[in-house]
Amino acid sequence: MTPATGVAGCSLYELVQAYDALEHHRTGTRFDHQTQAWLAEELASRRARVDTTSYEFDQFVVDDHEVVVDGNLVESVPLWYAGEGRCETSHVQRFAWSFSGGNHGTQDAWAALVANDRPSVVATTDIGGMLGVPNRAPRFSLVQPVALVAGALADHLADAAADAEVRLLTSTRRTVGRSTTVFGRFGPPSAAPVVITTPMTGWFRCAGERGTGIAIAIELAAELGDDRSVLFVGTTGHEIGYLGVDRLVAEGGFGTPSAIVHVGASSAAGVVDDSFVNDSLVNDSLVYDRVGTLSPNRMVLSSLSSSAGAAVAATAEAGGLRVLQNPPDWFGEGEMLKRLERPLLSFVGGFPNFHTPLDTIERVTTPAMLDDAADTIGQTVRAFLAATDH
Repeated sequence: MTPATGVAGCSLYELVQAYDALEHHRTGTRFDHQTQAWLAEELASRRARVDTTSYEFDQFVVDDHEVVVDGNLVESVPLWYAGEGRCETSHVQRFAWSFSGGNHGTQDAWAALVANDRPSVVATTDIGGMLGVPNRAPRFSLVQPVALVAGALADHLADAAADAEVRLLTSTRRTVGRSTTVFGRFGPPSAAPVVITTPMTGWFRCAGERGTGIAIAIELAAELGDDRSVLFVGTTGHEIGYLGVDRLVAEGGFGTPSAIVHVGASSAAGVVDDSFVNDSLVNDSLVYDRVGTLSPNRMVLSSLSSSAGAAVAATAEAGGLRVLQNPPDWFGEGEMLKRLERPLLSFVGGFPNFHTPLDTIERVTTPAMLDDAADTIGQTVRAFLAATDH
């Protein structure tokens, strides 16, 4: 891809930079609350009428955690909602999971962990040796603590001859957590607005997984709001069972929208080259515009039939998106949103650093990638709305 530093791409990039600047985006944490405040400010600056609603949930809190292998501290994350209290031990069970798409390993691997009652260390494999963290339903389903470590350690941990010395220290507890959904209303008031919704939370900095979609959704809602009623909905709880959108659907918080657009995972994420190509000054800040390639694993799901959604499919495919029309199963928040039984369009996907600590802005997106993705998503949404308006 030829790098570009157009105003649209650079503006989107600056939004992702702001989101990526926080340490992580886990639901109910101070970083989650900071993200909510930042999003409300961004919406208000675009003349949205902003309001919020909060919910409580069973929050998993990590007070202390570390894994030491052969005397070396290694990168690790507790498996959420596994174990409670303090544990320090060298008597751990060792497992490996084939990590894919943010989910647990195979059913057999998960069953083995469930059947085990010892503190455990799990290496997440098949993601380039990285550490990956799966989404977790917000309930305590395991009594023992579980630590996730990088797949690069799998062979060493499993090698009986190597006899790796592993020490696990963890201290966790449960508390009543609180998180907030952010609404932004654009255009004339209406009982049946178009909903543009995007999740705000995730395990790490989530620049590609979450940040790119948030940036595109903000600008898309503002643009569509120039001539129609639009309700922007920023939800939380993505990594814990899509909890925020699940609660909102159950409580009628979306109202009766004319159509729903979900700008979900990996909207403008992919792989970025390491070398700098050129740099430019935009709004008095230095923006490095590097060469990158959007992930081929991005897709759009549409509730329209093949005939009704023909223009939607053609537009999306022209922009490099895989199209699933009226699918039996949805992904991410789409699983909850389909319960509203309204016309639904959902952008989702994956990329190499998905659900890993390496999902940071300099590794996963560029202004040019954001420009391209936003253009395709914008055109596809307009084709979808044209089909549902009739």
